[in-house]
Amino acid sequence: MTTMWWEPKVVDLPSMDMGRSSGGGYMKPTYGQIAFAPDTYSERPPRKATVDLNWGLKYSSSIKIFNGTIILRKYTTQELVYDIFRLEMEVKLLKTGVDTEDNDINLPLVLGDVTHMSPQRTGDKSEQRYYFPDFVGSIGDGVDAYDDGVLINDSWTDNGDGTVSRSVDLVGELTFSGTGNKTDIINLFNWGCEELGLIFDSHLAKNIELDCVVTSQQYIIDFLDEIAWYCDHGFYVLDDMLYLVHNDADNGIQEVALSGADVTPVGFTYHWPQPVKKYTAEWTTRYAKTDKDGSRIKSKDHKVEIFSEYTEIGIEESLSGIYNESKNKVKARLNDILDRENKSTIKVELPLFRLPRYGERIDFTDRLSVNPVEGYVHCRKFSLDYEAKTVIIEGDGEIYFI
Repeated sequence: MTTMWWEPKVVDLPSMDMGRSSGGGYMKPTYGQIAFAPDTYSERPPRKATVDLNWGLKYSSSIKIFNGTIILRKYTTQELVYDIFRLEMEVKLLKTGVDTEDNDINLPLVLGDVTHMSPQRTGDKSEQRYYFPDFVGSIGDGVDAYDDGVLINDSWTDNGDGTVSRSVDLVGELTFSGTGNKTDIINLFNWGCEELGLIFDSHLAKNIELDCVVTSQQYIIDFLDEIAWYCDHGFYVLDDMLYLVHNDADNGIQEVALSGADVTPVGFTYHWPQPVKKYTAEWTTRYAKTDKDGSRIKSKDHKVEIFSEYTEIGIEESLSGIYNESKNKVKARLNDILDRENKSTIKVELPLFRLPRYGERIDFTDRLSVNPVEGYVHCRKFSLDYEAKTVIIEGDGEIYFI
């Protein structure tokens, strides 16, 4: 392989933005196109190439922007334009099986303590054979089985292939209650990283309990994105390692001011979003009801509303993805999200000498404003400005007038 200094051949560097989607916790990069001079290659330019793109005056102190695949999109007399191709982590969340008619089915994912979840049936139509969920223990030993709400922990056989069978026919609906092997956000992310082939770093995470049954097929990375938001966390992937960070944690601290500090800022912007006055969550749990008509499984609807101080002017929001059965746990999650949503949004532009990290705390003093302020901001997203040689960091924080 020949090492080449590409700077004279790079017509236009790709933009680089790192940020989360609305209602998500995954801070991932998005790139624009990169353009090279038309004489970059002595022969026909490749349709696909692998590049290691760094920015800086010295290779030893340069900033890694991207390494991976680029795809040729346009060839003119002025430039060769390539798209940056970023490999997605397309690993499915739910394992699959077959029903009694050999149709493909998704097997539910169990998190934490759940009550009366419905297992998937398999095998011959005449068999009472079911996929056993990822519970801790076995039927009668940590896991309870019910037939229309009546306890039936007898007459079960573990088939040794992830299924269980009952020698006595069921009368009604079969449900299981128990505890899943993944009980909190750290357990879940650790498992997700194993499935994605990533190393997991959780030293800045907080143990948030989860208890729910997931039945919707999706990519693991998308599910982790939702869970992180629900649990007031964020995460990013760097060099095959996933870093999970609670939003109150300081992922390093940098101090900036007009003088006598590590870095001299270019400018500050402060924004107060339209306040949220109320967050609402609605979900359903299941329970066994016994009365004069017998026993059966019923559903119970729950609704929680959390209010802020901005009840007269604020907007109303709702949370669709609920990953707890307990009202108190859901309230705690809503309170965290509501408090985070009502924080100030602060933007600071700094000289570009390295890339910031998700959750990095920037303490600052701003004496450029008419009313000088000091405060802090946690990095939630950033973008690069190569021409100005700056990085624009944005996130939630606090300011105090001095």
